[in-house]
Amino acid sequence: MGGAITSAFVKQYPKRILSVGYLAPFNQAIDIGALTLPIIGKWLGYTLFIPKLPANQTNDLVAPDKFPFWSGKFSEQMKYKGFSRAVISTGRHLIAKDPSEDFLDVGTLSVPKLVLWGTEDKVIPLSDLERVVQLLGDNTSYSVFENAGHALQYECYERVNQRIIEHLNHV
Repeated sequence: MGGAITSAFVKQYPKRILSVGYLAPFNQAIDIGALTLPIIGKWLGYTLFIPKLPANQTNDLVAPDKFPFWSGKFSEQMKYKGFSRAVISTGRHLIAKDPSEDFLDVGTLSVPKLVLWGTEDKVIPLSDLERVVQLLGDNTSYSVFENAGHALQYECYERVNQRIIEHLNHV
């Protein structure tokens, strides 16, 4: 979701942007089926979808055993009032919408753009990289990290941080 949010922000405030970076960004609408339906969608979300979220978070990782706290940290935020409502609303109003136009608008800017991706991403597949780079246009560079999933900034933070520093040194 961060990719869509980032692109919308950059589109709205282009004069405030010196550079933009993406980590395996959400970049096209996802069919969430019945979750978009007014009454049954809410019911399905609250009873079936939301309760499975903590266990599904391990899909972010190549080696979940190296991050035994991962699902628990996610579960912690679920205790806050409004969490479930916000997740369902996000699905309906963000995930089900195509952010391509915002990515294309970012692509018209001359600022440096960086895209980072893990080879083992199960959330947003590496096959989307070519599409994202094409949408972002000129002045876009990318790096792919072996043995990293969607949470590449945790799994290979030293390599990711080094690449971000290299990018920022050229801004």
